[in-house]
Amino acid sequence: MTERKRRDYPWRRNRRRLLLIVFCFFGVVALALTVLNWRGESALQKQIAAIRAKGEPITPDDLEKKYPAPPKEENAAETYGKAGESLKTVLSDQKYRAQMSKISDTPPRTHFAEELHQWMESHLADHAEALRMLHEAAKNPASRYNLELGKGFNAPIPNLLQLRGSAQLLQLEAYVAAEDGDSARAAEAILAALAMDRTMRAAPILIMQMMRQALRSMACSTVRRVLPMVAFSEEQLSQLQRAMAETDDPKALTNAFIGERAMGLIAFDHPQQILPQIQQADQWLPGASSLAAGLVRLSMAANGDRERYLRFMSEMIEASRHPTHEAMPIMENMGRVVSSQRSFLPSVTDVILPNLSRCENQLARCDADLRCATAALAVERYRLANGAPPDNATDLVPAFLSTLPLDPFDGQPLRYLTDEQGYAFYSVGENRKDENGKEPVQGRGGDVVFRVTRTP
Repeated sequence: MTERKRRDYPWRRNRRRLLLIVFCFFGVVALALTVLNWRGESALQKQIAAIRAKGEPITPDDLEKKYPAPPKEENAAETYGKAGESLKTVLSDQKYRAQMSKISDTPPRTHFAEELHQWMESHLADHAEALRMLHEAAKNPASRYNLELGKGFNAPIPNLLQLRGSAQLLQLEAYVAAEDGDSARAAEAILAALAMDRTMRAAPILIMQMMRQALRSMACSTVRRVLPMVAFSEEQLSQLQRAMAETDDPKALTNAFIGERAMGLIAFDHPQQILPQIQQADQWLPGASSLAAGLVRLSMAANGDRERYLRFMSEMIEASRHPTHEAMPIMENMGRVVSSQRSFLPSVTDVILPNLSRCENQLARCDADLRCATAALAVERYRLANGAPPDNATDLVPAFLSTLPLDPFDGQPLRYLTDEQGYAFYSVGENRKDENGKEPVQGRGGDVVFRVTRTP
């Protein structure tokens, strides 16, 4: 019996050693994860404390307090929502889309075909009530949306397609009015479209700022087409110039990044908000999404992704406070850095940051268009007063412009050209090359040009 116990003892001893090694291994792993998590949490709390010291919101609840729901009389959601809802069916109609494509394809310095003009008039008549509501909402200078920011990425936002459809309706009204020679109606339509910007200007949600930029660009396209077609008065031109200039808010993108930072932090606790494939796991195995979300949270905690996200977002916010031409290269470099550090593990930073680094470029393109349009309105005021456009843009200061608008791509005053047919303001555009007002070919190269041609 004693001999048998001795024969068994080495096997038992090896088993105990193996169990001890396994136990030590997992103990070391658990300890390492705990230390990493503690260090990450310590760094994270320091970052959060520094952000709070600046008075900036860091959670969706903070956002809700900073941007409380507007009083009912200032809430634009109901009026704009009703107008957009009434357009819901037509916006998905193939005929509508085809007609809008024809309108977009019509060269800016030519009249619309008679058949297309008649369709626009008919479309406006069919949606006269929506037009009425849009003009009514434009009269409320304090209107904005109740965004329920405390819900983070789950916060309901206005239907962006319907907002665009509403802006298109006002654009068509301005086109028809201009071709009919009705300057008052054309100006009111453009002013109503610009008023939609006011409802979203302070929204700390990036997607709404992107939509806001799209609506501003649409207003610039409207002004570009109608300006040579209708004789606006000095008062109308001044109103349009002021309204366009007011949309040029340098803090809007910064506030949106601050909001994105706060909402993005929620994704570390609820990664399914930005990684929809986690939810899809339930299709293969019921309850698998909860397990997948837990593993993703553990992975992101281990690799310090939350602290990395907060650091990069804070750097991006600080970069956005610089003039646009200085902020763009900083953000472009940040995008490259984030991409070079991409992890094979799930990462909120890798999902969100690369897209944000391009936002400043999109803003610059929109601002360039808008500033050129604003300067062109000043030229039209000068032309009314003096009988012809100025030879030099500096002649507009200070009577018609307080200062010459700066090109957001290089920080220099916008360039100005005149010829026998008219004039143009232009920006050097994204390639930062002055191509003497050359317009892009098939969307490539060239400058950002706002040209006004007046044929004899």
